[in-house]
Amino acid sequence: MFFSRTRSLLRTLTNPSRSIPLSPLPLYSSLSPPTTDDVNELCRVLSDHRSPHHDLESALSPFSSRVSSSLVEQVLKRCRNLGVSAHRFFLWAEKSVPNFTHSTHTYQVLVDVLGASREFPLMWVFMFDTKDDLGRRKNIHPNLFRLIFTSYCKAKLPSDAIRAFHRMPDFGLTPNVDDLHHLLFSLCKTGFVKHAQRFFEEQKPNYPIDPKTYTILINGWGDAGNADEAMRLFDEMTKSGCSLDIVAYNALILCMCKCGRIDSASRLLKELRVRGLKPDASAYAPFVRAACEVNDVHAVVRVLERMRRYGLVLNVYTYNCVVKLYCRSDMVDEAYGLLDEMIRAGAKPDTWSYNSIMAVHCGRCEVNMAMKLLKRMAEDSCLPDKHTYNMLLKMLIYVGRFERAEEVWEGMERCGFHPSVTTYSVVVHGLCMKKGKLGEACRYFERMIDEGIPPYVCTCEILRDRLLRARLTDRVKVLMEKMRQSTSCSIRDLACVMEVDDHWHKKCFSQPQRMHKSVSFAAFETSICSTPEVAVASFLISKQSPVIEPVRIHSGVEENREALRKLRGEEDEDFQIKEYQAQWGNAGSMYKMGLLYYFGLRGVWRDHQKALVWFTRSVEKGEPRSMELLGEIYVRGAGVERNYTKAFERFKMCPAT
Repeated sequence: MFFSRTRSLLRTLTNPSRSIPLSPLPLYSSLSPPTTDDVNELCRVLSDHRSPHHDLESALSPFSSRVSSSLVEQVLKRCRNLGVSAHRFFLWAEKSVPNFTHSTHTYQVLVDVLGASREFPLMWVFMFDTKDDLGRRKNIHPNLFRLIFTSYCKAKLPSDAIRAFHRMPDFGLTPNVDDLHHLLFSLCKTGFVKHAQRFFEEQKPNYPIDPKTYTILINGWGDAGNADEAMRLFDEMTKSGCSLDIVAYNALILCMCKCGRIDSASRLLKELRVRGLKPDASAYAPFVRAACEVNDVHAVVRVLERMRRYGLVLNVYTYNCVVKLYCRSDMVDEAYGLLDEMIRAGAKPDTWSYNSIMAVHCGRCEVNMAMKLLKRMAEDSCLPDKHTYNMLLKMLIYVGRFERAEEVWEGMERCGFHPSVTTYSVVVHGLCMKKGKLGEACRYFERMIDEGIPPYVCTCEILRDRLLRARLTDRVKVLMEKMRQSTSCSIRDLACVMEVDDHWHKKCFSQPQRMHKSVSFAAFETSICSTPEVAVASFLISKQSPVIEPVRIHSGVEENREALRKLRGEEDEDFQIKEYQAQWGNAGSMYKMGLLYYFGLRGVWRDHQKALVWFTRSVEKGEPRSMELLGEIYVRGAGVERNYTKAFERFKMCPAT
């Protein structure tokens, strides 16, 4: 009943006069091939009209003469997290363009988009509409359901994924063992191995079970850390008469290594040889990764030497684990040597291979080495990603190499890399912290607005606060007005963050933000004996901790809702770079580490004791800004016993501003 009512309503709202196409679906239409500009403009339109009440169809009308099947596919792939807009765009193209039909692959892309954006009711409406339409029914393919399995599992809805498997006959499809494998793999890959095992036991009599079925489940139990259950399945596979192949042994070896049973994995490797099977690179890779996890460089070298004797080559993922281990162990030369070995062996290094080394150079502020590595990436035909550029730009701005940063930005655009909100934020935040660079920060902020990329709330707040402290209220108002005139709804909503209220105006212009030291501490000394809490209140930097949104990652103009749910903690790449610089004695990095822990910024768990340690170490290195925060810590008793005397001593040592 729900689906029938929803389908009727959807037809009325979006496609009241749709005709049934009777011609076969071509792979591409006869119109001109898509251009990058067309894709970018259409993605911008879909992003700006993402709400159901927006008139998307009218905004798409100018593009009707340029629509092709390949263009629709590329736009849908770019707008992966704009499910509603993508669906409306799909229907509009089918209705508004004469003699246009979507390719079978486009149907799969749209189902993937709807599943990725968690628009499951709309996804089933689309599936039923496709089934009910005679001209479109041929596009019902098992791959559609395999995409649905994956989407439900990623959304932590394993029962719905299993129900989707049972609904395949409703669409004229008979599930086979390959469909069973796809469902079991999706369940195991997303941590629902118990659901997969239970479903396997139920369906075992209905399908011809082979070693691949058992291997999928063994891998799932390995990911879950249950070696005993994996071994039980392996024994069951042996007793059932299934032939034991190298893939099954590799899965069990991987499981044992993940669970820390290296001795059992070694015995399996010997047993494999006894059975007449020849170990391949996948049999040795788990030993390499297990050694990397415990930072055992010598064990890694031993396994690599053994593989070289047998002429075996690891895959790029395992090589990257070794590269990262070398970088963690301060063995950068060995990491470069491994890159050369990968190229000679035919395992072409990817972006992650270079990023591990780039993180070391940026952490050490080695500008020349970082730039040489970027040049080498271009020579090796490896395109840098947002992590590469973010690390490099952040380091260049931090050390004051602004010309180099501008060169990197221009080269980034020449390479066809479209900066996302994270890259813009790195540049804007970095320039805001540099004296005399507020104008440049505003320029990059305006460029981000012009490209329709919604900034972070914290980016708006930092830029606004810096401009107000520099008495550039007019510039704040210009930026606010520019945001209000944007075609992006999200940017217009963020314009309110840039508003300057009376409180801010009074704080910045009517009263000095910091009184002269002699006057301030005279007042402090007068009242400390009577009401210390009241006396100290005016000296506290933060009455409340700032509200920082979880980091959001945008790809072009579309938003990644998946990243909105992920907080950035101590495993964050930028955090590790900053921590590395602090451990090497950089006073500014020590101060920033203290800020991260004290305020709980950027998803780092608040830890006042660690903040105290970093602020104290930065003071020892001559960083005066930490004095005021140390005084605040002692006043509040944050992580230490409240001590007004120590607080007063720290405040006295604060520089006069």
